[in-house]
Amino acid sequence: MSAPSVHDDWLSLIEISGPFLAVPVLKEAFPQGLEELDAIKRKRLRQAYEEWREALELEDAQFAELHVAWIDEVLSRGLEFDEDGKGDVLKRTDWCAANLQANLPEHGVTLSPDLSVIDEQRANKPLLLIQTYAQDVDLDTTLKQDGWAATPADRMVALCRALGCRLGLVTNGERWMLVDAPVGAVTTFASWYARIWSQEPITLQAFVHLLGIRRFFVDEAEQLPALFDRSLKFQDEVTDALGEQVRRAVEVLIQTLDKADQDRDRELLHDVKESELYEAALTVMMRLVFLLSAEERGLLLMGDERYEANYALSTLRMQLRKESEEILERRWDAWSRLLAIFRAVFGGIEHENLRLPALGGSLFDPDRFPFLEGRAKGSNWRSDAAKPLPIDNRTVLLLLEAIQQFQGRTLSYRALDVEQIGYVYEGLLERTVKRTDEVTLELDATKSAKTPWIKLAELDSARLDGAARLAELLQERSGSSASRVRNDLAKPVDDTLADRLLTACQGDTKLRDRVKPYAHLLRTDPWGYPLVYPAGAFIVTTGSDRRETGTHYTPKSLTEAIVAETLTPVAYVGPAEGTPREQWVLKSPAELLDLKICDPAMGSGAFLVQVCRWLSDRLVEAWSQVEALGKIVSVDGDVLETGAAKELLPRDSEARTVIARRLIAERCLYGVDLNPLAVELAKLSIWLVTLAKGRPFGFLDHNLRCGDSLLGIHRLDQLTELSMTPTGKGQQRLFGQNIERAVREAIELRLRLRAIPIRDIHDVEAIASINEETQAKLKVSDQIADALVAAVFAIKKPRALESHIAILASEADHAVGGQIDALLSIRHLVEQAFSIGPRNSGVPRQLHWALKFPEVFDRHDGGFDAVIANPPFVDSETMSRIDPEYRDYLARSYSCAKGNWDLYIPFIERSLQICRRKGRISLVSPNKWLAAPYGAALRAKTVNRLSSVLDFSKGRAFEGVGIAAICTSFCSEPRPKLIKVENPTSTLTMAYLHADSIAKQPNWGFLLSAHIDILSTLSTSGVTLGQYVTANDPFTVSEAYQLVDDVIEADSTDEPVFIFVNTGTIDPFRVLWGERETRYLKKKLS
Repeated sequence: MSAPSVHDDWLSLIEISGPFLAVPVLKEAFPQGLEELDAIKRKRLRQAYEEWREALELEDAQFAELHVAWIDEVLSRGLEFDEDGKGDVLKRTDWCAANLQANLPEHGVTLSPDLSVIDEQRANKPLLLIQTYAQDVDLDTTLKQDGWAATPADRMVALCRALGCRLGLVTNGERWMLVDAPVGAVTTFASWYARIWSQEPITLQAFVHLLGIRRFFVDEAEQLPALFDRSLKFQDEVTDALGEQVRRAVEVLIQTLDKADQDRDRELLHDVKESELYEAALTVMMRLVFLLSAEERGLLLMGDERYEANYALSTLRMQLRKESEEILERRWDAWSRLLAIFRAVFGGIEHENLRLPALGGSLFDPDRFPFLEGRAKGSNWRSDAAKPLPIDNRTVLLLLEAIQQFQGRTLSYRALDVEQIGYVYEGLLERTVKRTDEVTLELDATKSAKTPWIKLAELDSARLDGAARLAELLQERSGSSASRVRNDLAKPVDDTLADRLLTACQGDTKLRDRVKPYAHLLRTDPWGYPLVYPAGAFIVTTGSDRRETGTHYTPKSLTEAIVAETLTPVAYVGPAEGTPREQWVLKSPAELLDLKICDPAMGSGAFLVQVCRWLSDRLVEAWSQVEALGKIVSVDGDVLETGAAKELLPRDSEARTVIARRLIAERCLYGVDLNPLAVELAKLSIWLVTLAKGRPFGFLDHNLRCGDSLLGIHRLDQLTELSMTPTGKGQQRLFGQNIERAVREAIELRLRLRAIPIRDIHDVEAIASINEETQAKLKVSDQIADALVAAVFAIKKPRALESHIAILASEADHAVGGQIDALLSIRHLVEQAFSIGPRNSGVPRQLHWALKFPEVFDRHDGGFDAVIANPPFVDSETMSRIDPEYRDYLARSYSCAKGNWDLYIPFIERSLQICRRKGRISLVSPNKWLAAPYGAALRAKTVNRLSSVLDFSKGRAFEGVGIAAICTSFCSEPRPKLIKVENPTSTLTMAYLHADSIAKQPNWGFLLSAHIDILSTLSTSGVTLGQYVTANDPFTVSEAYQLVDDVIEADSTDEPVFIFVNTGTIDPFRVLWGERETRYLKKKLS
């Protein structure tokens, strides 16, 4: 057996969450494969495990001692940490308690490992921290011990990071979980199970070779942390490959739906929009992912024979794989099974032999895309008969394998992070479906080719212009080399390929003959048939490129650091006031549940998922604190003096965590995205982290909205005064009082909505009804706001705008009085305004913050408690090319959008507008605005609000994108006294500067200096750089810089002297914005 297959074997037999060791790295580390273990060691471990297992099953009185002995056997002899019993390398509990203590004041606990592997030659540096638990402890279940509610896995992560030791091992005797907790990056968990060590000895070999003593005392480049680091570059290949598989599966599903439409004389999809068809196909894939995740977590009916045989997704793939290709192609029952489980999840199953409570959720609504069931639009799934499409079992198997297989291994959705799933599916948001108007071929193109589709008529025309023009066209569209195009055109077409091409041309021999010369240049479907699309066919093509529009997926390594940075001063009393960490006080459960956190560019919900996790952990801690005071907590999160007539929180820690997450998701999370598919994906992400057995999907439609965060009003008086810059001095318009009354009524409805506990689908239906009533209350107000913004968008001359607003005011008075004609007139004003100019995208989706989330803004110090986002990074040139009218509107509407600004600039300003004065704002952006001229207005606006800068630029946070990213945090009250500058990927890079240090600096680029510690010292000491460094005109590289002896204030001969200037550059200014460094030095710091 070759080495690669050996590694694939054992990797498929362990549970992995997060970026693990890549096969190429393992091949490099173990070029001969995994060496066989000593037979005596294998036998001894097997016997020890069998004794331990027998004692457990027989409830042996001495089991506790056997439990300790079994764990010691694995560590001391299996991994050889203490074979001689001297304890030189493996330190025990007492030593660890005395030497390896981690104080976590925010949780009120002090932790130390039970055992530790140390390096005596390096001052007893810990190499591996070890925690042991009783055999009945689930390592993924929240434990409430010592006042801190956290899982054993999370405790180990905190312990590793606090003690500066990257690796941890957590075990309950059966499960052995390796934890890799690199600073500022995603944590990895990999679990081996002792019960399969004898059945699958390859897993024991891997365990011993990776965690044995030899791995810790080899060259540093061969130790586990280095292997993990080298594997990271392959991790993106895994996720990208999975994304490519899912993308191909979506294409196949669209092609199959298109064939079904052809077979029904184009009647099936005649009223289905192109974007709707793509949304339906992507929704099917999202449903499949959710079902696999839920089944693996035991949240549906796995274990019930009837369910597993007739409904379960987890078993369907293996059932289909038993059939031959020929049979799969001629059967269609698998698609009906998918439709059945989709319906079962949405509407539930009520049968004496099978019961599944309805989960609801727009994701599974059968009436959202009725054509998937062969039904017409407007039909009802409960009353109208379905006519399932003839989608063959071969296609269904392909869909399942695309999301369940990677390089021959079955993926575990229990182990996959929600963020990884989000990354795969967010990559699909930039694609859409278009209908061909004539025969179109899809070329086998390179990744760099943006439009690999070509009309047959174009090829025929180019052919008439000569072979050179034809080759040039094919090379341009496919991205292939000239030699490859020439060779493929010259290749003969054999009978097999000709037959496949005839099938692709639906038996049309004339069409086959026209396409034949290009047969070797065409991409094929998964079954080897060339992709030829007839006129009127639906094809998957590139829509708006999310990367071109500056949209990048936010990796977990960023969300964890940013969410903690942003929410800590919101969830605790103390951080904002600058009190010592040990004096921080966690807010009460009611205060935590009243927080309102928003992501105005949520994408697939990566930030909201992490907010949900982090804030729910704080909520569980807060419950524990009030219970310690003798109070009780209801299952709805209410703190009570007595539990009469209330269902109380369960004692089980894991159940509490799930309840906390559901409450946080339903009450605290708000999000907006321009793409409706992104909104659905965000819902899916949140459902995946909040789903509880027997409970329906949480209702999120009221708080996760589709719209343009930058296009709309954010204050109610903008609407009542019909001005984007209201003064509060003018007389209120006649309709103003009616609008204010409608908003108050809507707030009451939304508060009623929030108060309904969700137990079953009937509660969700009641909430949905109230949500619809709320939207109806504000419908007229929403349309008037649409017209106001549309007018400002289209009309640039003040007098013309004033005249237009007067007409709108008159119509608004009639509209709030219920006149239908006035409403129609207002709609016409909106359409007319957005039709001006070359804009082709129609009427945009406006988002009026004060109307969509009235309870957030109509309160004292209205706005969100925190705004966290990774807004689009689209640059000025791209904006000017794609939508110049939109850019012009933003420049007129946002005071910071000055000069050659990028799109994230107005996003930061919008976030400042929608956040409370005492709230916190954290936005990811390129670092350019700290020093670029176009960032001057934003720097001036935030000079008294900047509280921290997290610098991710060294690690290149967004793979494949040349962007040096930072996250800047702001708050207005209390005004920050210090600015924290930190590199979250390093434990060493953190500095604090007096907030006043930037007040007189129009350029803030020095905040990113690699030598911020020195600049910080200068900042806090009152000493200027000019006292240490002099520069002479005319500021050229060849000019000499004179450095005085005391460059560093500390008088130490042991430390190297820092050179401020080296060969005429001051890092990193030259890289960032191209201003001559000596000018910078003289102007800003001398």
